[in-house]
Parts: sequence; structure tokens; C-alpha cells
Amino acid sequence: MKVREKETKKATEKEKKQDGFQVTLEYIKSFLIALLLALLIKATVIEAYKIPTPSMEKTLLAGDFILGNKFIYGIKIPFTDIRLPAFREPQRGDIVIFRPPHSPNENYVKRLIGMPGDTLKITRKRVYINGELYDDTAFTQNTSDYMIPRDNVVGQDPYIDAQRRYGVTNDGHRTWRPFRDNSYPIVVPEGKYFMMGDNRDNSLDSRMWGFVDREQILGQALIIHWSWDIHDKDAPHVNWKNPITVVQNVFYNLIHFPERVLWERLGRVPQ
Repeated sequence: MKVREKETKKATEKEKKQDGFQVTLEYIKSFLIALLLALLIKATVIEAYKIPTPSMEKTLLAGDFILGNKFIYGIKIPFTDIRLPAFREPQRGDIVIFRPPHSPNENYVKRLIGMPGDTLKITRKRVYINGELYDDTAFTQNTSDYMIPRDNVVGQDPYIDAQRRYGVTNDGHRTWRPFRDNSYPIVVPEGKYFMMGDNRDNSLDSRMWGFVDREQILGQALIIHWSWDIHDKDAPHVNWKNPITVVQNVFYNLIHFPERVLWERLGRVPQ
């Protein structure tokens, strides 16, 4: 009798262990499937991006977090060179996410201004497309009245060196000539696009480093899902070498969370 009870007890314990193992296995399987789906969605459908600079003000602020629609222009299947058909091609005025020629591992967000085949000319900060003035006053801003002469770039420009290193060219024969407020006529080659920031006096864009290849356009800005006030002067500065500053910053953000979130911007569609 005692032997039978011991055997029954061992069998029960074994079943419990097997059940526990099966439950753990199911949790791991569910987690891996969820992770795979999240990575697939991130790679092909929607991805989150942070706006780190004021180059797109007044449309997008530094501290905005946006979702990008990656399938609208045709998604690229991960780890292949295959691109699925686009719902539509990029259009003038779209706010696009792309990789610039001088820094192919970084994501930039700018407005598409020049289409393939367009002739662009910038005169006194105004953009002319195919000889006609482009009305961009609804979404652009200029922070300076000073006009930089054609052929001149004010101050040290690190992008010029990047152009030399990465071989950014206009027509395949000469190095791109950076400009800001005035330019010669520029013809956008086939398969290329000309990008500009809405904050025209404070944006490093195609005026500095040239055209963007169609294959480097990743998606279109869809919606602002989060916005954080990065200009709070009272917020403790984080020094990663000093852990105390990290703790101070976390506590400050927790206490001032309602004021630091720009609630009115959440859910806004950038246009």
C-alpha cells in the first residue's frame, strides 16, 4: 500500500513538472511570436521616430515622436532587395523619412520639395519650381532676414567634408556646392528627390548635401504619438558618468510629468 502511494505521488509530481515545463514553453513561444510580429511590423508597416532637431519647425518640434507609414511607398522585404508595389509614389509636400547620401545609417525627416525632372531655383529664400514660385508660406518659417550670397556658406560646415568623403555629387562630375538662400538652377535627376526642412534657416538638408535616392525613402510621417518639452531649463542635466544626475532627472520628470508633456500635440497629423 505504501509502495503504491509513493508511486502515485511520484507520478503526480512528474506530471506537475511536465505541466510547468509546458506552461513555460508556451510562454516562451508566445513571447517569440509577439517579438517576431513586432519586428515585422516595425520593418514593413509602421515605425516610431524621434525628432531630435528644430529643422522641421513649425510643423514638427524637437522632442516630437512620430509614427512613420512605411508601406505607402512600397515596403522593402527585410534582408532582401525586393520592394513590394507602392500604394503611391512620393509627392511634393510629403513629410518623408529617409536616409541622406552623406549618412546612410541615419534616419532624417524633411519635406519633399523637388521631384525627378524638376528645375529648382532658390532666390532670396523663396523656392521656384520649373520657373514658378512655390507657395510654401503655410508651413515654413525663416528666423533670419540675412541673405547668404550664392556660392557662400556661413561658418564651418561639417557636411562639406562629408560630401568629399561620401562622394555626394550633383551630376556625377562635380562635388555638390552647398547653399542656403540663393542657388543656381538645379535639375533633379530621375530617381532622385530634393528635401528641405520647414525651418529654412536652421536645417541641414538637400541644399547642403544634394539629392536623395528613391531607394533611400523609407516612409511618410503619419502622426505625432508623443511630444516632450526638451526646452525645460530647470530639468537636471544628465551626465552618464554621474549616476546621481540620472536619478535627479528621473525624479524631476516624474514630478513635472504633466507640464513636460505637450498634450496638445498628441495625435496631430503633420501636414
